[in-house]
Amino acid sequence: MKRLLTISLACLMAATCLFSSCNKDDWKGKTENPNSDLQRCPDAYLLLGSFLDLDENGNVTGCYYGSYDPASPGVVNITVKKTNPVEWAREFMKSIIPSDADITETEDELIWNMKNSEGKSQGQMVFKRSTALGQFAVVEVPECARPLTQIVFKKPLLTDSWIDRYNQCDLLDYFYLGAPFEVRDGKLPEGVASNFGHGQGLFLVIREYEAGVHNGLLLRLETEEKQIAWPDDIQGVRNRCMRYPVGVRVSKILNENPGFAQTMTSMGMGSWDTGYYVWYESFDVPGERFTFASNEVRLNFKTGEGETLSLFWKWYFHEAWLYKFYVEEVDGALRVFINRDISGGMGI
Repeated sequence: MKRLLTISLACLMAATCLFSSCNKDDWKGKTENPNSDLQRCPDAYLLLGSFLDLDENGNVTGCYYGSYDPASPGVVNITVKKTNPVEWAREFMKSIIPSDADITETEDELIWNMKNSEGKSQGQMVFKRSTALGQFAVVEVPECARPLTQIVFKKPLLTDSWIDRYNQCDLLDYFYLGAPFEVRDGKLPEGVASNFGHGQGLFLVIREYEAGVHNGLLLRLETEEKQIAWPDDIQGVRNRCMRYPVGVRVSKILNENPGFAQTMTSMGMGSWDTGYYVWYESFDVPGERFTFASNEVRLNFKTGEGETLSLFWKWYFHEAWLYKFYVEEVDGALRVFINRDISGGMGI
């Protein structure tokens, strides 16, 4: 019944657009969308989608930072090997929280006053120092972001000695921050393995790999403007492009590193001050009255604004391709792997 209501709502919205603005739907080559409908996303969705990967039934299938125990899939553990671990953990959480979020910060706590798509309170995410054995800091997560329950910044154990080896892998020398990297069959450095299904060419390293914390990231912004008409190749576009929470994170990374702009231009990439396709996953958001009528969004990485792409409009957008890289041991030797989750949910 809920799915039927969602589909009906989407069709009603699309029909309204057809009759009210059918002569204004061609915005090819324009930065601004004349049919713009800024997408508001619940903070709970962003928090959950930044840390956990879920299947279509809402079950946890992986995490994008640190690690998790399948017996307690809602708890994410991140190993911290820094001089000032608590401050590092605080800055880490700030990098996850959207730039326009309502936060309160004190000497001891970082509080995110979370809101739903209508601007109503969803509860608070609270970062604080931890006195528990083996922990530096902990993040308590409100009910609205379930199944995510807690983020733990933990102290290294003797069994975590693998982290140093993985971070010092010689093959990572190719993947320093801001480095151009060619992703193409037959041109990868010796020892590097690939599992990519699209998007070959020059990519930029926008985040370095750090074992126990997160995967590295390679990004390419395409220059070709594309058009898609419902329902042609929707799943194909999704499989090539990134999820909305990932897009928000990439937007923050780009804006925190303005020097990337000149490098990306010299590499022949598109400008991030335009519209790139990202999408919402279809699982329900706790506390929301309905799932999003449209899963398709045109995101401007520079401004962080996302515009809904409703049915039957002429959809003009660019594609943004993202790969993760990480280290694994194979037959006693460390190798760097370049990979993309072909389900469409790019884990970062």
